Amino acid sequence: MMSVGLLAAGVTIGLFLVMKVLVTGQEYEIEEELAAIGIDFVRVERDEESQTKDRALKRPSKAEP
Repeated sequence: MMSVGLLAAGVTIGLFLVMKVLVTGQEYEIEEELAAIGIDFVRVERDEESQTKDRALKRPSKAEP
């Protein structure tokens, strides 16, 4: 069972390194400026107002039976 765990760890590390090379374009060093950048996701309120149409309801006509 120990060999299966080592094999899984090796495959995981190998896949991680391959994906890193594909994403970074074979640049193995991360610039210090990019390492310090943090990304904040903030929801921005839109300045849109919904326009409603004021309608007068029509009364149904009384139909004689």
